[in-house]
Amino acid sequence: MDCKDWIMFAATLGAGVLTAIATVLAVWFTNKKTSENYEKQLNEMQRSQEQNVNIQLFEKRHEVYSTLDTWNRITKLAFSKTIINLATGDILPPKKAFMQILFDETEFKTKEATESIINYNPTYYERTDDYIRMLNGMLQHLNTIESKDEQHTRTLEQAKNHFNNQIHRVSEPLNHTKSERFRLEFAKHIYTNIDFDKLSSFADAFSNAVSIVSDNNIKRLEETHKIFEEAKILEKMEELLKL
Repeated sequence: MDCKDWIMFAATLGAGVLTAIATVLAVWFTNKKTSENYEKQLNEMQRSQEQNVNIQLFEKRHEVYSTLDTWNRITKLAFSKTIINLATGDILPPKKAFMQILFDETEFKTKEATESIINYNPTYYERTDDYIRMLNGMLQHLNTIESKDEQHTRTLEQAKNHFNNQIHRVSEPLNHTKSERFRLEFAKHIYTNIDFDKLSSFADAFSNAVSIVSDNNIKRLEETHKIFEEAKILEKMEELLKL
C-alpha cells in the first residue's frame, strides 16, 4: 500500500470515527433530552398528586388547625395578665382567668340560686365533672319541691333556670374539649411536617386543665404551651393549608 493509499485509508478511518462519535453524541443528547422530559413529567405528576392530596385533606387539616389555634389563643389569653375581675378591678391569676374564659366562672363552688330555696354552701371543686354533678343534683332537688304559691313558683323557675344555665355553660366546653382532643390524634397522619409529640403534650395539658382545673394542671399547661409555640406547630400547619 503506497503513501496515497495510506492517506485515503486514514481519511476514511477518520471520517468513520467522526461519524461514530457524532452518532454516539446524537444518541446521548437524544437520551438526555428524553430523560429530562421524563423527569419533568414525573415532577409534574408528583406536584399534581401533592396538590390533589392537599385538596382532599384540606378540610380535615383545617379542623385540626382550628382547634389548636383556638386552644392556643385561650391559653395565651389566660396567661396574658389582661383578664380583669369586674367586681374588684384586679387582674385575675391564670387559673381563674382560664376558668373565666372557658366557663364564665372564676371558681367552681356551690352557689345559692336563692336563699329562700337552697342554702348557700361554699364547697369548692377542681374536677369539672364533680361540679356538673353537683349542679345536676341541685336541679333534681328543685324538681322535687312543690310550689306553695305564685311567687314561690316564679322563684322555683328562676332557680331552675339558674342551674340549667350553669350546667350548660360548664358542660359544653368540657364535652367539646374531650371530643376535639380525640380528633387531634389524626394530626400525625395528615400533618407530616410537625412534631406530633409536642402537639400532643400541649393538647393533653389543655384537656386535663379543662377537666381538672388545678394549680398543677395550669402550670403544666403553661409549660407545654411554651414548647408548643417554640416548635412553631401552627406556622408549619399553615404551610400545608396553602393550596
